[in-house]
Amino acid sequence: MVLSILCLFALVYSVSPAFSNLLLIYGKTGTILLLSLLPVAVSLLALPLLQFLGLNGLALMKGFSMLVSFTLSLHVLSRVVRIRLDRPALLKTFSSSTMMALIVMVVEQLYYSKFLLPFYVVLGGIVYTFFLRLLKVLGEEDLAFLQQVFGGKIGLVVRKTLYR
Repeated sequence: MVLSILCLFALVYSVSPAFSNLLLIYGKTGTILLLSLLPVAVSLLALPLLQFLGLNGLALMKGFSMLVSFTLSLHVLSRVVRIRLDRPALLKTFSSSTMMALIVMVVEQLYYSKFLLPFYVVLGGIVYTFFLRLLKVLGEEDLAFLQQVFGGKIGLVVRKTLYR
């Protein structure tokens, strides 16, 4: 369940460093400091979740702090530079993450064992890749970029895995 909760916040976690680096490029180091301290405050405020939800509360606490940090970073950065996001791609990626989390949660509820953690991770990866393909999240230029990043053979495998 903990991994499923963290997967819901994976999109925020994966995009957030890019925005933080942009703030650094624009010389907003004081703002970066405040944005780094704010998640700590959010975590402290959400501390009672631990008492009621245990590890799931810890995962929610981490997710909320990441979400608050990302939202504020985006707000501050939008005052410095114009930000354009590919909303359909973000929505499709979020949908893929949500479906992955839900399916892994259902499988965990049907049969849970701590020894099956690698299976749950692999299942999540397969489901996520399936929904990325189904929703056609990646375009030709994205795949060309991935192929350049990973090189010839591995890039071809990535391309065939993520695109029809």
